[in-house]
Amino acid sequence: MTLPAGASYDYSITSPMPYDGDLSKGGASWSEPAATWTAGQDVTVKFFGTAYHSGGFAELALAYPGSDTFVVIFGDYGDFFVDPATKTGPVTSYTFRLPADVPSSDNVRLRWTWIQNVGNLELYLNLSTVKIVGSKSTSFTGPQQFIGNHKGYPSLPESMSRDEKLAYYKAMPNVTVTAGGAQPASGATYPTADAPASSAPASAPSPTGY
Repeated sequence: MTLPAGASYDYSITSPMPYDGDLSKGGASWSEPAATWTAGQDVTVKFFGTAYHSGGFAELALAYPGSDTFVVIFGDYGDFFVDPATKTGPVTSYTFRLPADVPSSDNVRLRWTWIQNVGNLELYLNLSTVKIVGSKSTSFTGPQQFIGNHKGYPSLPESMSRDEKLAYYKAMPNVTVTAGGAQPASGATYPTADAPASSAPASAPSPTGY
């Protein structure tokens, strides 16, 4: 891959984001995709590392050219990096069905986030670029990706229960993206950083996977 102008290489997914770090990790997409994915087909994402922190909350989301709106395509809410039956890990390979109606595009940013169950207030995040083919859809609607344990966003400490943390993810609004890079629908904002977990509305949209 060719490094985008003004960006630097970031090989590590084993170190958390700086508290005030750039959530786009440079902002620009790679000039060549790391993988080609077919809409409606199974895709596999692999990770490395050994510290799994008793699992945690993870999402994979897509943003199309011209937009910083990330829409969730996969989520694991509480057991990411562990076997949900045995709670042992690390589990480092995940296969899921890419939604059939994500638009085709040569250059889509893929962003992974993980908030661990045990440990400090940290956010793990990394990005790549994928090419998506095989779709006739012009838009895709799903939940906006949640960001936590980062400056200006909610804190999800170890002391919170799974349900308390899950309330933040469920509170995220649905957004619609297009191959041209749609912006969030009206009112699509993250929860405020000082909002207590109990403020998440009980009737909030519940994306598939919760």
